[in-house]
Amino acid sequence: MKLLKKYFQVQVFVKKKNIDVVGPLKVDYLKEKSLEYKKIDKSVLIYMFGNSVGISTKKSFGSEWSKKNDIGWNKMIDNLFSNIFENAKKFKKTKFIFKARYKSAEFINFYNQFLKKYNLKNTKLIFEDSDFTYRKKASIIISYGSTAIIESMIFDKSILVPFFNEVHEKKFKEYIPFKEIINTKISCNSVEQFNDKLRSNIMHNRKYCLSKKQNKYLIEKYLGPIQGSNVDKISKIIKNL
Repeated sequence: MKLLKKYFQVQVFVKKKNIDVVGPLKVDYLKEKSLEYKKIDKSVLIYMFGNSVGISTKKSFGSEWSKKNDIGWNKMIDNLFSNIFENAKKFKKTKFIFKARYKSAEFINFYNQFLKKYNLKNTKLIFEDSDFTYRKKASIIISYGSTAIIESMIFDKSILVPFFNEVHEKKFKEYIPFKEIINTKISCNSVEQFNDKLRSNIMHNRKYCLSKKQNKYLIEKYLGPIQGSNVDKISKIIKNL
């Protein structure tokens, strides 16, 4: 934990040679990057996902996108992205950044069909964000079925996770990722709820985050435990550096 190490050196609690760095590197790296945030124009970061994320069937096994006539999050992604583009149309001064998991014809074609319909200049499709530039700049992050949800908690970002349409159908129950988040402050159990929360963030800077206890539980479960301290203490010390 480089930032904590620096903190203890500055405060002269212990000598430099007596400080050992422990804990998961990714958690420390993400938190360090979050400190580089500077106030900029408002932007929404959307982590795109295919209609079969988290679903394993004979036709869609290992694939981001389900095959024809196979089950998938078809209604949800159509309603989600239609709503996002409608909001991009309404809030032209806000940037809407779409981050695809990887560069593929499916993601490109899915994005382009909406771009062609709405013809907006405040949307952008990207495939890389290795230094977390877009995540640091985002005022709110939208994701489903991705550890980007958990990682964004370390950045203290507002997050929205869609849980509507097929999610409410019995046959999809076993495939729902991150079930722990359903019915929390960051979940959206209907298109209307998603729309209301997104607009309240854009218009009124309303935050949508989990409690510190929930963050700690999810970060440790999916990214690994933080040794020697906890998420709350680390966040507090780092913010005061």
